[in-house]
Parts: sequence; structure tokens; C-alpha cells
Amino acid sequence: MFDVRIPNLRWLEERGSMDTILNADPTNEQGLIMFYGPSNFTRWNAEKWNHRPLEEDIRRKDGSRAAVNHGFGTSSAEELLYYYPRLVRPWNPRALVLTTGNNWSYGYSAGEVCFLLTRIFEWARKDFPGIRLYTEVGRPSPNRKKSSDATKNIIAEFEQRIRNYAAAHEDVTLIDNSNNPAFFAPGHTGDYDFPREELFVEDGVHFNQAGYDVYRDVYLRALDDIL
Repeated sequence: MFDVRIPNLRWLEERGSMDTILNADPTNEQGLIMFYGPSNFTRWNAEKWNHRPLEEDIRRKDGSRAAVNHGFGTSSAEELLYYYPRLVRPWNPRALVLTTGNNWSYGYSAGEVCFLLTRIFEWARKDFPGIRLYTEVGRPSPNRKKSSDATKNIIAEFEQRIRNYAAAHEDVTLIDNSNNPAFFAPGHTGDYDFPREELFVEDGVHFNQAGYDVYRDVYLRALDDIL
């Protein structure tokens, strides 16, 4: 299909970036909603980033714990697939929220990234019959609007492929942020040249706490029927 790249595996493990989740004991964390993806999930964390943790934001309606955060920063779709046996399977999640990033600078095509993500969904269906699957597209950012035209075209192609995949699979819930005015400047919903820049830290990629407040509300709505 394509050349294996796995660009950051050694860097991630040698730098200890994944120690917490690689060494975690899944015994008491069975049957939760797992968030699995790159730094948009990793930074939804208090320990290093001083944000209210995902596990506090995403709770059951009775206030009990609902979610576990297995995001790891700088991860590509290929790395998410590679680590699935260690970071997803032992936790026996009842739902999987999967996103990806950090693909285009390593030369992945839209088709390759879609293939990798949908392979994870296929594994999850086999491992956990009846699991609910969630993914997202269309999230704007100051960094996205500065991307080259070639990168913008690849992202647009990838997101359309994911939209088509979700439409063809009843167990996949697509969160399409391109329709959410909370992420865009007033009057510019859907225009990636006008993100709400006040939701982001200086790098133009990652949310600040105000951004995570919006992100929390996105997922509380999307997950409402299983919380």
C-alpha cells in the first residue's frame, strides 16, 4: 500500500513522552470512552499543561467517570495504528474517539491516512463488538489557515474521505466542526481563514483553556446518548 514511515516512535519512547499510558494498569479502567489521538487530546490535561483534564470534563450524567485519555503528542495515524495493541485493546473501551494529526509533513497522502484510521476502526469492531466509534473533521486553527495550498488540498481531501466513510458506516459518528460557529469568528462559520484565534495558544495549533471549554461542549453533545 505504502512505505512504512512511523516517524516518531523512537523519539516518543526514548523521551518518555508516553510513559504514563504505556505503564498504566488497565484493570480498573475497563469499559470507558477512550479518547485516542494526538496533542489535541494530550494537552487536555492538568499535569503538564494546566488545563482542566478531559476526565473531569467528560463525565457521565450521574457525575461518575466516563472517559480515559490516551492521546500522545506528535503522533501520526501510522503510530496510532502501531500502538493500538498496547494503548487501546487492554482497556476494552465501550466507545473510541479517534482523531489524527502530524501526517502531512511526513508525506502521507489523504488516502493513506484514511486507510490507517479506518484500519483502527476495523480492529476495534473485531475486538469490541458493538463499540461506538467517533471521529472529527473541520476544526479550524490559526495554523491551518497559514498552511500551503497543497497541504490545505490534502486536508480537504482527507476530510471528505472521512465524511464519506462515516456516511457509509452506521456505527461511526462524525463530528463536523466546520459547521460549528463556536470555532469561527462571528459571521465566518466554515471559513478557515477566520478561526477564533483567542481559543489558541501562541503556536496557533493547540487550545488554551477557553478552547478546551468549547471542545468539551462539542464532545458532551456528541456523546450525550452514551453518557
